[in-house]
Amino acid sequence: MCKGISNPIPARLLCPALLGLAVGLCACSNGPNGQGRLNGGTIPADLRLPDAQAVVASFAPVGLRIHPLSRIEPDAPGGPRLVVCAELLDSSGLGVNWPGAVGIVAGSGPGAFSGWLDITTPQANAMLYDSLTRTYVLSISAGAQAQANLDSQPGQRLSLTPGRDVPVRVTWQVAGLSRELSASGIVPWPSAQNQPPK
Repeated sequence: MCKGISNPIPARLLCPALLGLAVGLCACSNGPNGQGRLNGGTIPADLRLPDAQAVVASFAPVGLRIHPLSRIEPDAPGGPRLVVCAELLDSSGLGVNWPGAVGIVAGSGPGAFSGWLDITTPQANAMLYDSLTRTYVLSISAGAQAQANLDSQPGQRLSLTPGRDVPVRVTWQVAGLSRELSASGIVPWPSAQNQPPK
């Protein structure tokens, strides 16, 4: 006990604090070849950086998934609505934003819907991309066509039956790369306990 300290720090609090400090310091230690640590001084003139094409390629989408946030909104204004959240994934498994042509097939049988979106322009891409969830949000109202820029067969309508899950398939033609990605999933009809109170 140090003189002048009336209430010393109890050992049960001091040990976890010291352990946390040690872990934090180890996390900041050197990686291989100095990578992953903050270097002192200025950036060396002879530092070799990867070229732009290699950098872009490392962030290009290599996978697609139907995100768990996909849902059916049975009480949406204008009638039930299917909301498909499609997530492009890079080689690290992180969500990315990338232009392309997106095809969607929702439902099966006579009530199925198929259409596609051209999101190769920055405006169209930004309109559908949700930066919070890092997904593209594709919305189709039952009995009506989806968003204004969705091209589908004339007169084609999605049929949503209460209590019935909806199979979906999304296909993504990646702009700038000769690559097509696809993902399938089931969007469940919300159960009574998952419905918001009225």
